[in-house]
Amino acid sequence: MHVYLSTNPEGDVFRHEEPLPHFVWDGITFGDWNEARTIDLNVNFPKVCRHHGHSTPVALTCDDCQNVQHNESMWADIFLVKDNATPNPYSSSYNPLLVHHVRQCTRLMSAIPTLSDASTQC
Repeated sequence: MHVYLSTNPEGDVFRHEEPLPHFVWDGITFGDWNEARTIDLNVNFPKVCRHHGHSTPVALTCDDCQNVQHNESMWADIFLVKDNATPNPYSSSYNPLLVHHVRQCTRLMSAIPTLSDASTQC
């Protein structure tokens, strides 16, 4: 299982690399419902900018940039692969029959919501 954290609403974590962590858990047995795993991550949330004509987050520094910590969407792209297959569709060995992809979205809200917090990317 491969898990990638992202601020990209398009979900293409292999084309738009971000400085966010990703991890892989090997040896998961299908049907073993008693298995439990945890991971402890320190994540430095980036500033992302969706204006200036950009359709995807880009690393810009300006007064209008949103910080993920202030009501920006955070995505987890989860790829369950069979037989150590690659989840990367740009790889020459990619086989879509061996990959299942799920996206989960969450919002990290500031301590005191503002009117601009009413809109969300999720």
